[in-house]
Formats: sequence, structure tokens, C-alpha cells
Amino acid sequence: MSRLHRILAVILVLLALLLGLWALHLARNPATPAPQPALENTQDAPAPVLYPVVLAARTIDAGQVLTATDLRVEYWPTRPVQAFDDPATLIGASMRHPHATGEPLLASSLKRGLAHHLAPDERALTIPIDDIVGAGRHILPGDHVDVFITLNRSHEVSHTQSRLLMPRLRVLAYGQQTLETPEPAPASSTTTTARGTAQPAAIRSAILAVPVGQVNELLLATRNGKLQLVLRAPDDTALPDTELFAPRNPVLSGRSNLSPQERTALDSPNNQAYAGESLPQLAGNPQQPAPRQQEQTRPTPTSTASRSLEIIRAGQRETVHY
Repeated sequence: MSRLHRILAVILVLLALLLGLWALHLARNPATPAPQPALENTQDAPAPVLYPVVLAARTIDAGQVLTATDLRVEYWPTRPVQAFDDPATLIGASMRHPHATGEPLLASSLKRGLAHHLAPDERALTIPIDDIVGAGRHILPGDHVDVFITLNRSHEVSHTQSRLLMPRLRVLAYGQQTLETPEPAPASSTTTTARGTAQPAAIRSAILAVPVGQVNELLLATRNGKLQLVLRAPDDTALPDTELFAPRNPVLSGRSNLSPQERTALDSPNNQAYAGESLPQLAGNPQQPAPRQQEQTRPTPTSTASRSLEIIRAGQRETVHY
């Protein structure tokens, strides 16, 4: 073997040893696998669902009437029970409890009742009714009715009459049904007769929204006449023209030294209510005279010059000679 072949053989042996040692090293220390690159999500994750919640924009006191500046809307992951999502539904409502800024407004925190269904110049007045007066139970809260009155002749009413007393009054409550609770309670909606049969419970009263200047009229009519509620169509807005008729004189008259502005103020609804209404005026009598006394005549002692009679008429005494 030549010298060159021996050198090559030594080199190959050394290379084989090195490869063996490297293989042994790899066997004892396996290589850590390279981390796989994260796969990018090609689709966007769905946005969380948010709900509008009406909050107090500032401190709100108990009894305060809400305005648009008192409210704001935020979007929350969940809506609290009894919370509101539209501030427009709360404008004009009155608070039962105080609220701090940022506190959600709940239905249980609002003052409820028929008072919130009244206009500023309206009053809720209860009148007694029965099935005939109440249009045979066909009236519901929210309907509009005409109130007719029948007055029988009396010492204050000159003749029996029937006429329209108040047009287009809004019904706030009818029996147990109200604008707040339109359906009556099941336990009291029927009564049981002696034979065990169920029949609708009697309706004894209705509550009407009456202009404050006309409350006296309805009170007098309720106690001195017979009322009849006449149901109107929802879109019927026709009203009588009261300017065509002579005005009625109130019980209390204004002072004689009032200024023009003060005389104009006498026509305000609240002043008209304070001035009052009398039954003869309500019945259309032009005057309210005192009860007339029957004319009484009695002869006076005769004299040789003339004869005379003393006549008493309406509280006045007059002597007539003949």
C-alpha cells in the first residue's frame, strides 16, 4: 500500500469517528422542535352585544320632574331589570327616590298614578255612574265622552231641560280599570249571584279629566241632575262654539276698580273656578232672583175721602188709593 493510500485511510477513519461521536451526541440530546408559526385568524371576532341604558346625567331629587338634560344613555353589556332604553319615555315623569349621577333609572323609582296623565289645567274628578249612565260598560280608560245633563224643574230651575254639559272629556278610570292598569283584577271582575252564576261586578264610578274652570259645573250637575256619558269616536274632535251663547255670571264677581289686565285675569281657568257656579246659572236662568212672595192684599180702613189697598209685592209695600 502506498503512502498516499494510508493517509486517505487515516482521514476516513477519523471522519468516521467524528460522525459517530456527533451521532452519539444527537442521540443523547435531541433537538427541540421549532415552534410552529401561529395561524392568523382570517375572520374578525364578533363584537360584544351592548344594550342602551338610561342613566341620570346629574343628581336628581325625589319628586323632581325629569327633563332631557337630566338623562343620558350609555351602552352596557347587560340591561338591568326595569331599566329604560329610551330617554324620551321618561321626560315629564316624576321621581319617587333621589338618584346620583350615573345611576340607572328604574321603573320602580318613578312616581306612578293618574296625576301624570293630566294636563296642567285639568283635574281628575270622580262621578257616580251605573250601567245606563256609563253607556252600558262600553267605555274604556282613554276614551273620550260627552257629558249630558238632565235637570228637573225645581225652585232653582225654571223648567225641565236636557243639554250637553261638557264635550269630549277624557276617561282616566272606569270602575277598576285605569290608564295605569287597563285590565281589572280577576278576583273582583265578577260577582256570584244567589244561584251561583257569575256576572260582571257593578261599576259605581268613573274618573274624568275635567278643565279646572268647569269642575264646579260638573259638581253641581252631579248633585242636582242626572248625568249621561255618551261615547265619542276617537277621531271626532268637534266642539260647540261657546262664544255664540250668552256668558253665565259667576257666584263671585270681580271688584269694580280692577285694571284692564286684572279684568283679563278673571277669565283664567283657576279664577273662574274660584268665582264659582250657581245652579240657576247652570240651568240657563237669566237671573237668580230671591223666591217671589205671593202678592198679598188687604183692605185698609175706609175713610170718608177715599179707599186704599196695601199691596206687598216681592218684599216691597205699596199703597194704592181708589
